[in-house]
Amino acid sequence: MCSFGAEPGPTGTVKRVDGDVAAVAFCHVMKAGGTTAARAVVPLYDEAHRYPRENGGNHLSEKTSAQGIASLPADEAAVLRFATVHVPLSAVLTMQREVAPHMATTLLVRDPVSRAASHLRQISRRLDHRFSYEDLLGMPQLRDFYFSNHLTRTLGSDSTRWAEWDQAFDELLFLPELLGNGADRLQAVEPVGMAEVERGLDQLDRVDVVGCLHDYRSWWGECVDRFAWPAEVGAVENQADPADPPLSDSVLEALIALNELDTRLHAACCER
Repeated sequence: MCSFGAEPGPTGTVKRVDGDVAAVAFCHVMKAGGTTAARAVVPLYDEAHRYPRENGGNHLSEKTSAQGIASLPADEAAVLRFATVHVPLSAVLTMQREVAPHMATTLLVRDPVSRAASHLRQISRRLDHRFSYEDLLGMPQLRDFYFSNHLTRTLGSDSTRWAEWDQAFDELLFLPELLGNGADRLQAVEPVGMAEVERGLDQLDRVDVVGCLHDYRSWWGECVDRFAWPAEVGAVENQADPADPPLSDSVLEALIALNELDTRLHAACCER
């Protein structure tokens, strides 16, 4: 387990904690393979030093709250050794800069169309397939937040988008109830654009280890070298359900068109 007393290392190196595993904040892009990684490393860290907290508070709300992790109290951040969160990278970097400079950062990305297709299937499944894929893509709030350029939203959103992010994830937790029999009661979200792409490209330089799902073992190997994570790496879980309806060519074409910005950012991540 981690011990305390971390000292800043030379520029460009990851700060270890008394020679043990590094303290790491994992910016977990949804549907990009991060759940497998998180499950493998969580046992390395004492429960009292992980975020979100397993006991006390709302685990899922903490995991998805940009404002929550960015405003983490200094005394809690001081003992934090591992965080895995579905929040914008800017929120993770704000936490690191202001109250947790002892923590390194990492993230894992996935081909944008495959990621969006996986997320589309997952949300359809949560709704018991009551809506067609075309119906879900026709809901602006779901489409613009989850199925269109979600990587750009994650890497490039600044603090002005954190409240919108938190609200969208609060709604996701209660999506079946909010949609009811088809009544659309979700908040509108602002689409992302080139400003978020440029911000995302700039913020990538502040991430210690960036990986791509198609080369998962290379990313994991770098995490082993830099963070002292375990050398054994399990296979990335395939959460596809045989009961999921197939995606039509027209739906796949729509996802390609909806993720043009993500395609650029994904390529930049994989060039790192």
